[in-house]
Amino acid sequence: MKDKKRWEDWYEKFKEPSIQDKYKKLEEKVINKTISKDEYAEYQKMQKIANNIPKVDNLIEFMEKLESEFEAYKEEYKTRTNKGNSKSLEDLEKDMNYNMQKQDELIAKRKEINKKIATITDKEEVLRLQNEKEDINQELSKLRFQADKNNIEFARIKSEENEPKQINTKFYRYSDEELRTKCFKISSMISKCNMVATNLMKGLSVDSIQVKLENWEDKKFTAKTPLPLSRAEKLKAKAEKSQANAIPGNIKASNKATPISGLPTQIDEFEEKFPRLAKRFPKLKDNFLGKTLLKVKNFFRSEQELEEENKTRKLPNIKSSTLQQNPDKKTKKQNELFRDYLKYDVLEVAEKGVEQVRAERIERKKEEVKESKLKEENNEQTR
Repeated sequence: MKDKKRWEDWYEKFKEPSIQDKYKKLEEKVINKTISKDEYAEYQKMQKIANNIPKVDNLIEFMEKLESEFEAYKEEYKTRTNKGNSKSLEDLEKDMNYNMQKQDELIAKRKEINKKIATITDKEEVLRLQNEKEDINQELSKLRFQADKNNIEFARIKSEENEPKQINTKFYRYSDEELRTKCFKISSMISKCNMVATNLMKGLSVDSIQVKLENWEDKKFTAKTPLPLSRAEKLKAKAEKSQANAIPGNIKASNKATPISGLPTQIDEFEEKFPRLAKRFPKLKDNFLGKTLLKVKNFFRSEQELEEENKTRKLPNIKSSTLQQNPDKKTKKQNELFRDYLKYDVLEVAEKGVEQVRAERIERKKEEVKESKLKEENNEQTR
């Protein structure tokens, strides 16, 4: 896969049972002091990678969160810019009526040409009329294509009119240009994570990677630079390209049963519980790690469901009017969920994990607030 990074292939390969078995055998030889010089060199290299695997796991989780943020910012930016470029319903209706009028005129003209062709015997005149008819057919094709686009746009505008207007509190404070800048910054952060993951899978130490990060320069972009593609967009583009290159006559029949059109295809349990991991690492579900992740997920899910059920029984009946009286609290909670991961240090995330870094940042913030309050109190007392 062209869109798959090298480190992802190395990561999957290292977690394969055959490689893990080899690593364990080398480890046993080290313990028993029966290892050769060449084997020891190989073991040391594998040991460095094995020690870095938890860090790569942390980066994978972090990159998934960054991808989610990137897609959200980009979608909001595209929605805003598309609204600015879209026509009003009134203008669209005018275009649609004009289009139909032009089609009717061309169809009537084509009928007249057909009548003339049927009665004329002059070959040159017939050829001229046929060329004219071909031009009309091409013009009709363009008009029909435009009519289809107009119909889709008309349906979209109508559906938006019927939908309740919702203000997305995640983005309301950002201008269009700020949203665009965020997209590039998050994309750059993802590239930085990929660089760190690549070097971790090479067995490099954190100190060595830190030197590389110090020389890191974000790519510069201009107003005309197109927005970077998300991972999902790259996969979609690749799938569309594969479909376009496929020749129907050369497609071999598959022994697998084709799902009936309209019915949902069966989803693997691992893909359902870990959709992003399954998409990034297709073989992971068959490995020991994948099976362990699934067991842990199911265990904690059942525990969580039981806890939620108990909470629901204890919760008092809160009326909707109470929520309406405190819209600021609701807005604040939504904004808190949308975290600014751009402020996180990539290597710190690799070593500690996203949640621990976040928890430490919150604690530091609390301490800063306490210190600030103490200073204010001391200043008031000395006045």
